[in-house]
Amino acid sequence: MNYSSASATKISNRAIFRSVQNTVNKLPLIRTRQFSTPPYHIGGVTENRLGLQVYRTIGKWIARTFRKRLITEEIKHYVSVIDRDGVLVIEDFLEPEQFEMVVSEYERVSARVALSPYRGVKDAKLYRSQVSVDDLEERLPAIRKNFQKNPLLNQLASAVVRRKITKDPGVYLDKYENIYEDGVDNDIENILHADLHTTTVKMFFYLNDVDENNGAFVYAKGSHRLSMARLLHEYDLSIRQARLKKNLSIPDSLLVRRAGEARNIITSATLKRMNVVETPICGKSNTLIITNNIGFHRRGEFRIGRPRKNLLVNYRHLEKPLR
Repeated sequence: MNYSSASATKISNRAIFRSVQNTVNKLPLIRTRQFSTPPYHIGGVTENRLGLQVYRTIGKWIARTFRKRLITEEIKHYVSVIDRDGVLVIEDFLEPEQFEMVVSEYERVSARVALSPYRGVKDAKLYRSQVSVDDLEERLPAIRKNFQKNPLLNQLASAVVRRKITKDPGVYLDKYENIYEDGVDNDIENILHADLHTTTVKMFFYLNDVDENNGAFVYAKGSHRLSMARLLHEYDLSIRQARLKKNLSIPDSLLVRRAGEARNIITSATLKRMNVVETPICGKSNTLIITNNIGFHRRGEFRIGRPRKNLLVNYRHLEKPLR
């Protein structure tokens, strides 16, 4: 074989390998490996019509069901409430001295961060500032101790997700405020939705009093549980999500457009089948909310001049794409 033919053979073999590799990478399960955490939806219309999302949801439920979890006496009651309702409220979470220190650290950082239109929408109603503690050079000992490295919170998250905590959760300093009453409605998170097709834990710590007038977290208790109605929802939504991704037609009645993006809504049939009742999770300052965000939830409404100040603790990283 001469040099030119050998070179052509190598090029041909590489082309075949790349073709096979590209084909394998398009397989649903393999495709998720590119993500650090599982995406809520993958695949095209045909794949989801064949039940891809239903298989994914059931698979994650089975995997979690058979994972061991450690529940100490200290957290037993808390875990039982989350298992039952999908959300837990702990009032007066911190001792007064610790709470004052957390507020002081929050205010010191927030004073240096300007509010900006949520999702960058001009002339919008909702403005937000958000800072990750991991992006701050200064130390925030009270916030880090009580929320990023808190053994109780880590035990609770571990028990709910049924995974070991090997990495600190993300902690964010949030502030939301309605600046312009007649501005553009830019809050896409105000639409009832779920974060994932599997258990995922978030925690909100209210630094000021929060109610229906300043964005109280809204949760549909019990919607975190797997049921035939939930599987029907996942099936229907996955097809609509695949169609939306491909810019295929979807009835306007099943879409909401805000903040420059479209979101598929939960259908009225699903809400009825699942007996969904939205509950605003109001609370005084120093209230901690722990939620399983596979359940349906949304951000509440804001009246002008009523800001919400909170810490967000996110354990999304605990769930892995392929296990």
